[in-house]
Amino acid sequence: MEEINSAPKRKPFFGIILSDTLLLAAIPFIAYLFTFIYQAGYLQAFQLPSQFVSITIVDIFNIGGKILGVIFLVFSSVNLFSNFLPKGNMPNSLARRARGLLLLFLLAYPFLFLFEWGTISNIVLVVLIFVILIMFLLPLVSRKYRGTYLQKMEQLTGEAEKDINPWKEIY
Repeated sequence: MEEINSAPKRKPFFGIILSDTLLLAAIPFIAYLFTFIYQAGYLQAFQLPSQFVSITIVDIFNIGGKILGVIFLVFSSVNLFSNFLPKGNMPNSLARRARGLLLLFLLAYPFLFLFEWGTISNIVLVVLIFVILIMFLLPLVSRKYRGTYLQKMEQLTGEAEKDINPWKEIY
C-alpha cells in the first residue's frame, strides 16, 4: 500500500528546508540582532564604546516596530506602483523594463524617502530620471523602426539581445 503525502513541498533556502518552527525560532534572534545593530550604531555616532549596549524588551519592540514600518512602506509603495502596470499579459519588452525600473526604484527608495535630503539624494534622483528617460523615451525618438510604440520597443529589445548575446545562433 502506498502512502499519499499531501503536505506541500518546501523549497530549501541555502540548503535548509524552512519550516514554521524554524521561522518562529529565528524571529527573536533577528529581532535581537537588529536591536543590537541599531543601538551599536547609535553609540558609534556619539563615539561611545559598544560595551554600553543594553537590550531590553521595550527596545526590541520599539526598534522592531520601526523596522516593520519601513518594510511596510517599501511593500506598500511597490504595491501602489504595480497598480499602474497594465493588467493581464504584458508585452515582454515592457515587462522587462518595468521589472528593471522596479528594482532600481527599490534601490533608490531609501535615498529618496528615508534619509535626509542631500547631495546623494539629488544624484540618485537625477540618475533615476535619466534611466527612466532612456528606458521609455528611446523607442519614441528612434526613427529606425516603424510601427507603434510597443512594436518599436520590441524591435529595440530584440536588437539589444542580439548585441548582448553573441553565442545565440540565428536560424
